[in-house]
Amino acid sequence: MKFWRTLPRRTGAGFIILTALLVLALSASRASAQNFLVEYTDEKLSVQANNTQIKELLLEIQNKTGIRVNFIAEPKNSVSLNIIDQSVETAIAKITENHMIIHDIVNGKKTISELIIISDDPELRSSGGGSANLPSGQPAPAVEEPSPTNEPSTEPGNELNPENTPSTDNSTPPPNSN
Repeated sequence: MKFWRTLPRRTGAGFIILTALLVLALSASRASAQNFLVEYTDEKLSVQANNTQIKELLLEIQNKTGIRVNFIAEPKNSVSLNIIDQSVETAIAKITENHMIIHDIVNGKKTISELIIISDDPELRSSGGGSANLPSGQPAPAVEEPSPTNEPSTEPGNELNPENTPSTDNSTPPPNSN
């Protein structure tokens, strides 16, 4: 009769120990399955990866940096690399060459707001290897350099002022220089 009275206590303790062992085993398997490390401090990115899916790595970079990552087509390749204290631009270029970086100006400082990942599949990319094709493979329209105009410069240090701004008012003739 004593055995039946102590059974719930023994089963309860065994259950707790079994649960704890199961949690430890799952944690160990998850740690071994995550074969990469991403750190982001002082706007520098460090990445250690061993045969890691590019998508998984980029999503972790999104979590660490807050930079949105959008996939036009999901990358299927894996990478192994060791990047230490590099700018985000440099690190991303080492992870995948098939990307575009979108910048914003926040409080007068240029920051990365979005990362667009194009496919790593050669069938979906341009066949010209670096040619000016869109992600669809279609040729991009030609980009023309703006022609020089009489527009004043808005570069820092060349702020607009009435003395060096060309006049567009044709109602008054220019002053006579005689």
